[in-house]
Amino acid sequence: MLDYTFVMAHGLGFSDEYWENLIKKLPGEFIFYREGLLLNKNKHYVGIGHSLGFQKLNNSGIKFDLLFGLQGFLNFCGTDERLKEIRKKNLDKMIKMFQADWQNALESFYQSCDYPGNIPNNISKEDLVRDFELLKTDNKHCGAKTVIIGSYDDRIVPPILIEDNFACLNNVLIKYVDKAGHSLGFNMSEVIANIIQEEIFKFQISGNFNAVADEYDKYAKIQKQSSNRLAKMAWQSIGNFEVKSILDIGAGIGQTTEEFMAYYPRAEYTLLDISDNMLKKAKEKIKNIKIITADAENYKFNQEYDLCIANLSVQWFVNFEEFLKKIKKGCKYLAFSTLLDSSFKQYKHIFKQKNTEPPTFKYSDELKLLKIAEEYGQIIQKDIFSYKETFPNAVLAAKQFKRIGANQSSHLNNKIVSVLLSRKSKIELEYDIFFAVLIAS
Repeated sequence: MLDYTFVMAHGLGFSDEYWENLIKKLPGEFIFYREGLLLNKNKHYVGIGHSLGFQKLNNSGIKFDLLFGLQGFLNFCGTDERLKEIRKKNLDKMIKMFQADWQNALESFYQSCDYPGNIPNNISKEDLVRDFELLKTDNKHCGAKTVIIGSYDDRIVPPILIEDNFACLNNVLIKYVDKAGHSLGFNMSEVIANIIQEEIFKFQISGNFNAVADEYDKYAKIQKQSSNRLAKMAWQSIGNFEVKSILDIGAGIGQTTEEFMAYYPRAEYTLLDISDNMLKKAKEKIKNIKIITADAENYKFNQEYDLCIANLSVQWFVNFEEFLKKIKKGCKYLAFSTLLDSSFKQYKHIFKQKNTEPPTFKYSDELKLLKIAEEYGQIIQKDIFSYKETFPNAVLAAKQFKRIGANQSSHLNNKIVSVLLSRKSKIELEYDIFFAVLIAS
């Protein structure tokens, strides 16, 4: 995956020490934000702002690939008139307390935030005055892909303010944890680090598939064959039990939908995918379909479907088991396929011979998938089938991963290139695929 530099901005009354727990758990370089910060335009940046720090990053003009707001906001007093009136009064009281005795007021503020740290030596009353002025401003979202993480027990930036600021914005994902106070990045650093890395992973997966959408159909031959097999299995397992609605999860350019249309031509099809470009290609070639650009794991499903299908898409999920729990009530039948951990043996072996970690993703094993499937409901039919593609050498095999959006990074480091060049003879990519058709119970 891409190497990111994290730009960190703390909230009012805090210092860079606020980040000391979180930066230990994130890979990459770190820069602490200062006004007027100049950055290398050739690097990729992820912004992480706590509270007012998010507002500063949002307004900084820095081009972020992703922006995270830990209890962040755009408008501290809110946009709803009633909410704004209440919060403005509370803000005025808070300012008066700091004007009277800023050090005691800051200690009380830390207690309200559940923050165990001490007042930093490098903070001054003037710093606080400038930040309080920023709390009074109204701000527009910069447009970057954004993840806002709040805490249900936060008294400073409560969920009602987060929803007020961000619920209407399409490119903002809102998540909540509990019992973190207003010090989410400090008190729950491991949880936050996991969320950040998961969302970066999904952002890069989306970017990979967006980049290959135009030629995906040309190279995704195995995906096409797998779609055909999954559709046949579904028909053999459940037949046409008045299937009126089908949801294609991770639909891509619509290969799987086309295969199912041969068996269920009268059904209404909804295609959901994290890649906007892939869905645009699907829309161009398939008539009368509904498309939803979204991360399936974070999408709020508000419709029931007779049949949900997912061909070679759930291997990209962070938590497939939790996803199945979410869709179980709204999906009577589920037909899915996914790669197994035994895939790409020859390719992985090249790297193991050179004591190098292979640049492939981690997939599930059959036993784990069976356990997950059984928790969803009854397994009507299951199968494992292997497909193979042969390439003249390892370099061309690696290019195939990139052509179908399955690459870990947009560029290969020198060590990986050296390993690939060491294998000049033919190589097979083996796709070991698990298929299953389930009925919810």
